[in-house]
Amino acid sequence: QQQQQQQQQNSSRGSSGGQEGSCSGEEEEDRFQVAMRRDLAELEDMRNEVKAQQAAAKAAYEEVLAYFGETTNSTPSDTEFWSVLSSFVERFSAAQRSLLEERKLKNEREARRKQREHAGMMALQAQASRKAQAEGGRQEAMDRLLDGASPSTLHMAAAAGFSASSHKSLHGQGEQQQQQQQQ
Repeated sequence: QQQQQQQQQNSSRGSSGGQEGSCSGEEEEDRFQVAMRRDLAELEDMRNEVKAQQAAAKAAYEEVLAYFGETTNSTPSDTEFWSVLSSFVERFSAAQRSLLEERKLKNEREARRKQREHAGMMALQAQASRKAQAEGGRQEAMDRLLDGASPSTLHMAAAAGFSASSHKSLHGQGEQQQQQQQQ
């Protein structure tokens, strides 16, 4: 009998404890449901946004295919399309870099050629200037020597290599000096 009474007491305690547990369990379940509903609503919004982005991406991809004259049926996979497009872009970029490098080298060669031409012109001008100075210096020396020289001396100087113009000018100066001496 005592055992039965203890069992009854335990069972009544368990049932009352169970009722207490069910109350707190309902409160926990209610908070869980509220939190999950809130999270579920946020996740559904995110899912809808991702679906919209996916649809926009698919439409944009189909536009790109159409731009390049392809369709979703003509390209077995998007991977193949993008690999062909990527290969084209790489080759185009390489060709463009090659052309730019070639143009750069051509411009450098042209600049060096112009620099050489300029240096050559400067050298020719310097040479001509030195020659003119040397001839001018010789001409002045000869003019000083021949000042007051007789016409026969002038004739010998002409035979030695003076030009006709210098001979005439020197001959004219010699005659003028003779006339002045005679006066």
